[in-house]
Amino acid sequence: MSALNPSLTESYYVSSFISGLKDDIKPMLKILKPANVLMAFKQARSQEKSNNALTKRTRSVQRSSTIFNNGRVTSNASSTVFSPNRIERGLR
Repeated sequence: MSALNPSLTESYYVSSFISGLKDDIKPMLKILKPANVLMAFKQARSQEKSNNALTKRTRSVQRSSTIFNNGRVTSNASSTVFSPNRIERGLR
């Protein structure tokens, strides 16, 4: 990158790259402080995959904990009862 404009530093290009990322990825990249654009790209890609996996898992849990009752959505979290004796024996 510096070959295109030798007066600009690598940190300028890294900062410019990070400023164009989604808001949910920027903070992690700022913490990681990548040394060059390639590392920033790899770390951003990794963070995006992590965020997508977490979002997918969260949506899955929300769907499985919802019951539709006559067109109304109610959570079944309060209807789940765990017996301490069954848990100790490894039964659920």
